Amino acid sequence: FPIGSMAMTNHIKLARDFITAWEDKNLNQILNMMAKNCKYHNIPMQPLEGHDNIKSFIAPVIEMSQKIVWDIHQIADDDTGNVFTERTDKFLINDTWIELHVCGVMTFSDGLMTHWRDYFDLTTFEKAMEEATA
Repeated sequence: FPIGSMAMTNHIKLARDFITAWEDKNLNQILNMMAKNCKYHNIPMQPLEGHDNIKSFIAPVIEMSQKIVWDIHQIADDDTGNVFTERTDKFLINDTWIELHVCGVMTFSDGLMTHWRDYFDLTTFEKAMEEATA
């Protein structure tokens, strides 16, 4: 793209739509945007693969959240289907906002997410979850 171009690529649109599905707390839409054998890795946690494993991890987070807001600070993609995001993911749990600073990479192929990696500080998240669920 020329310098200063504001054109949104299809992969960035898919990433934004995926984030919207989270904010809508739409578990079916989230899973429908992923390939059946999608790999999901919350680094430093263990990686997950496939809809059943991913659903078992994300469904409780969605269910316990009164509201979800993911603020995108930066978003960019490359020509191989990778979308890079810098975000603050916010979850309202028991009337307490949990904010998680995240950098992530979503990889898309044929319109579906095939790999999703998010990097964040696990200790910060665990401490915030303890406070929200105490």
